Amino acid sequence: MKKIIVLFLLVIFMGCAVTKTSTKLDNITATSAVEKCSPPDELHTVPPFRFPIPAQVIRHANCLGVVDMLMVVYPGEVSEKNQAAARLLMLMYVEFNNSKLQDAVMSGNFLKTDGLVQDDGTVVRVVFFELTTIKKSTTR
Repeated sequence: MKKIIVLFLLVIFMGCAVTKTSTKLDNITATSAVEKCSPPDELHTVPPFRFPIPAQVIRHANCLGVVDMLMVVYPGEVSEKNQAAARLLMLMYVEFNNSKLQDAVMSGNFLKTDGLVQDDGTVVRVVFFELTTIKKSTTR
């Protein structure tokens, strides 16, 4: 009987966690990023001759309910190659920042991918990542 109750409570708690995350992700769209986010803290252009996709890496503070957001924006379709390239750009960004940090470690977490049609008909994809920076332990 105890096992059934514990399992039941676990399912309820998991359901609450999924709902909270889903609600957060519903608010994150390419359109809302353009309309509601302040100008980016950082913007880097990645030319197509140095990387599999032309892209922009954009970092925002306090954007759409995310404290530290990184967006990778590229033209074209959602494909395995393009998603892998976007993730690689995030990992490279995190690695570069970690090389400058001495007392903390940055990591990135995939949130979602969304699209936006520009005025000229070009489809632009936005891959959203949440960045977290955790201080290193000082215990010896």
